Amino acid sequence: MRGPAPSGARRDRPERTEGPVAQGRVAEFCRLPAAAANLGELTLRVAAWCERATLKEAIEALAQLGALEVSREQAVMMREMLMTRLAMLDAEVAAQVAAELPVGDDQDGDNGLQIAFERWVEIDPAAALARALTSRPAGSSERAALVGLMLRRLNQKNPELADAMAADLLRHDDENLSNELIGFQTDRLAELWPEGAGVEATLEWIDRQSAAGADRVTLGQELLRLAVRREVGAAALAGLAARFGEIRDGGLLEDVVAQIGTVRRDLAYSLLGKTRDMDTLVGGWTRLVGADTGEVRAEVFEHLLAQADSSGRDRVLGDVAANLRAKAPEQALRAATAIGNQHRRNAELFQLALAWIPEGGEAARRVLPSEVVAAVDRVQEIQRSRMLDLVPGFEPTISYSAIVNPPK
Repeated sequence: MRGPAPSGARRDRPERTEGPVAQGRVAEFCRLPAAAANLGELTLRVAAWCERATLKEAIEALAQLGALEVSREQAVMMREMLMTRLAMLDAEVAAQVAAELPVGDDQDGDNGLQIAFERWVEIDPAAALARALTSRPAGSSERAALVGLMLRRLNQKNPELADAMAADLLRHDDENLSNELIGFQTDRLAELWPEGAGVEATLEWIDRQSAAGADRVTLGQELLRLAVRREVGAAALAGLAARFGEIRDGGLLEDVVAQIGTVRRDLAYSLLGKTRDMDTLVGGWTRLVGADTGEVRAEVFEHLLAQADSSGRDRVLGDVAANLRAKAPEQALRAATAIGNQHRRNAELFQLALAWIPEGGEAARRVLPSEVVAAVDRVQEIQRSRMLDLVPGFEPTISYSAIVNPPK
């Protein structure tokens, strides 16, 4: 049963024909599927019919469509052409008709809504958005998707108005709608970046959105994620990251640090220093080191020492020492030597010596602890022994503790 007309709705909308009997041009429409040899021919015939259809005829044809013996593909095509014709004739009426279409698994009703509301929002944005918010249940993903579609269409014609409407809609307590709006806003904002003037415009825009009720941290993280994905450039990304202070998502923080480290290492360090998640801390520094060309700068290590808390210090130092073995063994030595736990410190020094001595020779031997050098020499002696050569496939276990403290 059709409910009362919504507030502000037009009162002169022609009613749908509910009876089974179609007459005149509507009856002609109903015979089109039988007269067409294939979908392509039917599409041409329906298009020709719709070009001359009046508002009343299009509505009546929609009412008859459910009773026709047509395939799913044919029905979708015919419905979309009828809705397109309706929207051209009267977008508001088309939206009201579409809101009454049944919504099943095939989402035909939503297709009709999209066609109608995309047209209506270009003509009367305020009325169209107000009606869209009541066309599907509050909190539903269907309503959120429809609003997002309308804003994107409006953005093509009037981006400032679309921007303002999105900010106002953020006041609704609706998670699906908020997520859709943030998606729209980030896409909208990304249009500014290629021109090179995007950072300041972005910051002003974020201030406006925050004042309108948007969560600044959440919005900032979404913007940074989009900026990383679209590779807007290290300078632009650094300009955005500098204004948010904290990046809660560990993976996003690592991505940002890796990209801005080439132009703003101080900012990269500052952002990493605010996380207490050790996985993120180690991962971020590892990517900073990997982004360096040539000698790894000493500031990587110095900043790490200053930021790593006592509970995770040995772990961070061990991971950094392992990462620096091949690229900067001198700094790896400093990291390994600073490890507090003796067993872990010796193990890291031993692995460093194994990797460094073959390349560094006497220079490496002079700076490494003598007991570690002796342990490596012992390993090499064992590996060279004739006895091990006689055992096919034998690989000695390289363990610092086993070499320095052999079994009694």
